[in-house]
Amino acid sequence: MPDNTDIRKDFEAMMFVWGSPLSAKVAAEVLGVPVVRIRECAEELMDEYSFRESGLMIREINGMYQICTRPEC
Repeated sequence: MPDNTDIRKDFEAMMFVWGSPLSAKVAAEVLGVPVVRIRECAEELMDEYSFRESGLMIREINGMYQICTRPEC
């Protein structure tokens, strides 16, 4: 099974091209990993974006995730 670094990269790319909020369940099915791993990776990505004070953020909406711009930007 891939480690979280690989899952994060793939999940981030999926969110970028998906266009609308991406459900953790769909991402898990596409990547062949448990939903809990997607949720872990989503939290890790949210922390990374926040830590580096990026103009982008990942928002969670009812178990779905989306890359978007920070409101202050």
